[in-house]
Amino acid sequence: MNRSTLRAFSLGILLSTSLIGVYYYSSNSSNQEPLSEKEAITTLTKAGYKVLSADEYAQLEKVQEQQEETKKEETETTDKTDKQNNKKEKETKKEIQIEKIYTLEIKRGMTADEISSKLKKANIIDDAIEFELFLVDEDYATRLQLGTYQISSMMSFEEIGRTITKNN
Repeated sequence: MNRSTLRAFSLGILLSTSLIGVYYYSSNSSNQEPLSEKEAITTLTKAGYKVLSADEYAQLEKVQEQQEETKKEETETTDKTDKQNNKKEKETKKEIQIEKIYTLEIKRGMTADEISSKLKKANIIDDAIEFELFLVDEDYATRLQLGTYQISSMMSFEEIGRTITKNN
């Protein structure tokens, strides 16, 4: 590019920017006066919106918070009731069940998962995952002892854990 071409290009940019600026500042849209509060409320109401004062909004927030707290309390109460019912059902099932005895042999390298699976297959426990988590949570999984054990279907998780870790 030579000098004259560069000057012509810059003059074109300057001219087009000036024209855009004149149009922008002379258009009618920027000369509109802002709406008053009453006009804004009227316009919003006509458009289907609800307009609240600060006090009304604060009251609405309080009501919503109270409703959320009530829902949480109801949920917690329901959860507690469900857990209690589940425990009662399990206890009732255990009372109704005939006691089963299973000979569990723990060999070198067996994991809590394998033991819980064997007990589940033998119908000694109802939930293998729950028992495995119990063994891990109560630190029985790291203290398993090799050997052969007589496990009853009437034993609790705690009793089974103590038996297979020889912590009678």
